[in-house]
Amino acid sequence: MTIDWLLCRATKRQPSLGLPLWCRESCRTVLLVLSSDIGHADFFMETWPDPLVSLPQAIECLLKFPSGGVGWIFRGQEDAKWSVLPRAGRPPFFRTNEPPNKDEPVSEHNPPPDMGRFNRWKRLAAGFSEKLPSSDFERLGLAQHYGLPTRLLDFTESPLTALYFACANNFDADGAVYAFWPYWYIDPQPQGHTAYDFPKTACFRIPPFDRRFLAQAACFVYFPDPSAELTGAPLREYDLKVAEAFPVQTSLVSFRIPAKAKLAILIALDRLGVRRSTYFPDLEGLSQDLRDEAVRRAALHAQK
Repeated sequence: MTIDWLLCRATKRQPSLGLPLWCRESCRTVLLVLSSDIGHADFFMETWPDPLVSLPQAIECLLKFPSGGVGWIFRGQEDAKWSVLPRAGRPPFFRTNEPPNKDEPVSEHNPPPDMGRFNRWKRLAAGFSEKLPSSDFERLGLAQHYGLPTRLLDFTESPLTALYFACANNFDADGAVYAFWPYWYIDPQPQGHTAYDFPKTACFRIPPFDRRFLAQAACFVYFPDPSAELTGAPLREYDLKVAEAFPVQTSLVSFRIPAKAKLAILIALDRLGVRRSTYFPDLEGLSQDLRDEAVRRAALHAQK
């Protein structure tokens, strides 16, 4: 996926019509799309200039992005080519974001397909658990956590957690860590909107309902359209004043991890006690630790 292609796609223009504004700064790459048709930025992301090739260097870079409370949140993906969007927006789960009755507003009784699937989950889940949350937002987070394809995307407040998941598998592909500064946060009991019609891409935190959720410092990003990839925006003047040390100017930053660096980072994390069972503190996590040791040995042998 080239910069030219992204620019043309974001502005819905043909390459022959010329490219809108973009600039490459000496300290980082900034991809900025301005469309005269709509008058605002459609796609805005910064790519960190140096790939993350070792654990000390990765920690030094990621700690420049403070988290916790109102701050940066992170996501690790084992393949940098993957889109940053929730499972409900990917094949084979996505069909449309339109409700059955297009003449009526979206609601629990007129949901798009992914939220209709969530309605069915709610009806059946009561037979599997007596402690379901009362809020639909919290129920949606619970459904996401247990594998239902939803319009939520897993993030974490811990950059180290994101780094682990970016390196844990797929040793033949470059991985990526994304840092995102949310402008919107969801109250589990919002006034005027529901889990079916919330209009903004927003960070969503719910009380930890199991040890995995707590260990991963987990949170979610809610997508009003699950098929629309996550995009950033210029950091507002207020945000820049609050955190003058921010090394970027946008709310979405990507960090590339070369495939050949994944194992070294993963082994360094393991030596510091950060492994699968750290984030899955149960018997399954312990079993995966032992499996991962064998996988890493085989991958190291293949690289020699």
